[in-house]
Amino acid sequence: ELHRFLHRVIRGSVDRDALTIVAGAAAWAVRVDVHVVARRGNATDAAGFAAVAALQHLRRNPVTTERSGMTADGDVEASPLCAVTPLDETADAAPVPLVRVPLSVTVALFGGGPDATDYATDDLLHYHAVFDPSDQEELAATASVVLSFDRHDRLLRLDK
Repeated sequence: ELHRFLHRVIRGSVDRDALTIVAGAAAWAVRVDVHVVARRGNATDAAGFAAVAALQHLRRNPVTTERSGMTADGDVEASPLCAVTPLDETADAAPVPLVRVPLSVTVALFGGGPDATDYATDDLLHYHAVFDPSDQEELAATASVVLSFDRHDRLLRLDK
């Protein structure tokens, strides 16, 4: 579940055009691995913060490209195949621009009426909200939602 959440929130953050090395032939791939070492509640927000921090420090190493003379079909003119060679590692690496920087916050909901799973009723007004819940609060919560915002306070996602 954490992997899917991170993928949905982070997916639109990196400028894909900035990852292109040769249009239609080569591009940088971005992968974010998050390992939860100790879970004491709200691993979702912590993993989101870590992933965003990693993306903000992401750099592209400079490369040289060289087209091969022939496609797999033998067409020399329209060859999309190319060789990508990294330059000296001491060369300046360019930062990868981020389109948006998502910030997520988890809200645990407690309370409700006799049928706490019926969110269409007016009982939503009787819920109590706890932001950044601990592991015990997460277990005791009636429901929880994760709100993801950008730096302009626009809601990007709402996950239940």
